Amino acid sequence: MARKRAQSEMNLMELVPLRRLGHINLEGELVALEVPRFKSAWAQRLFLPRRRKPNVQVKLDAIGSFVWGRCDGNRSVGQIAEDLMERFGDEVRPAAERLSAFILHLKRQGFIDLRAPDGRLV
Repeated sequence: MARKRAQSEMNLMELVPLRRLGHINLEGELVALEVPRFKSAWAQRLFLPRRRKPNVQVKLDAIGSFVWGRCDGNRSVGQIAEDLMERFGDEVRPAAERLSAFILHLKRQGFIDLRAPDGRLV
């Protein structure tokens, strides 16, 4: 079991995260993600009141905003972990584990896609 977990973390560190949502820059370096209220267009037309915004904002803290900014399709999760350690130091230890949990959460919520080194989406 531990061997399988280590292998999946190693593979996760090689994957490249790609954003699927837009975002708004807030004060400082903070970011708010724009998440659609409804996923389907018909539900949005049926249930969304006329003057309501079609998206809700999910505000990220400094660390989450830093990670979101690097989910640009160019950096692997491992490279983002190194950047985290450079920027935040002991505040994010253990960086790889915390980043893995955050990236997997973003993936489960549908906020990002993960691309393998060979170019296919995972």
